Amino acid sequence: VSENAGEVFGLPTGKTFEQIEQGFNIIHVDDVDRHRATMSKAIAERSSYQSEFRAVRQDTGDVIWLEERGHTVCDETGTAVQVVGVVVDVTERRRAQQELQQERDRLRVTFASIGDAVLTTDTEGRVTAMNAVAERLTGWTNDDAVGQPLHDVFRIVNETTRFPVENPATKALRDG
Repeated sequence: VSENAGEVFGLPTGKTFEQIEQGFNIIHVDDVDRHRATMSKAIAERSSYQSEFRAVRQDTGDVIWLEERGHTVCDETGTAVQVVGVVVDVTERRRAQQELQQERDRLRVTFASIGDAVLTTDTEGRVTAMNAVAERLTGWTNDDAVGQPLHDVFRIVNETTRFPVENPATKALRDG
């Protein structure tokens, strides 16, 4: 393990490890078996590997997310003698992904619980989603409506004349 990798793991300056097995000691207990299986498979198949796992920094005890990519190096007889790879701290990326998923979940619950019909479109005016109230009012299911032009799914008529009127969403998209 290089000194730079040692810094990612929170190892004391100058301390590294020479054996793969030593590295498994810093991997989060819930991820050790999966990462070990990934490495073992790469070594057995003399192939490349990629793995994302949690590790415990040795200096702070903080749990971090790491992405490791590497490959097996073989000697002239084809025997695996070394694993060479790169480890990148992806903790911030994982944290951002988790926050984004939580926001999506919150929006999904909000969207589903609104008592009015709600349809969303892309900038081309094609339906991207609709809630249950919109399904009942339009007669379309969300699955059938997604990708369809809004004016096909949501038809508006004048209350008095019963003639079609321009959809306000279509007008807003057109006029900016």
